[in-house]
Amino acid sequence: MKKESSMQKLFAYAGNYKYLTIASWILSAVSALIALLPFYYIWRIMREVVMAAPDYSKAQNLSVLGWSAVGYALLSMHCCAPTLQPFTYRRICGAP
Repeated sequence: MKKESSMQKLFAYAGNYKYLTIASWILSAVSALIALLPFYYIWRIMREVVMAAPDYSKAQNLSVLGWSAVGYALLSMHCCAPTLQPFTYRRICGAP
């Protein structure tokens, strides 16, 4: 008798909603990649400041890079991760 794999158990639990499970994996990966972008922009800000030393007035695009970091941080928190949350809640709780 073969032991049932974790993936088989997961898809058995998902029932007819297997596509939501796969979509949640994809959206989770996208969210993880977007969550890394603020760190990239912070690194670019630091590099710009260090390269401009000792005359810091030569540092350019700091506000654009800063707002890009903030924007991607907000995007990763509010858009990608909770996208399927209402569907999951309805499936588990039986809400309409």
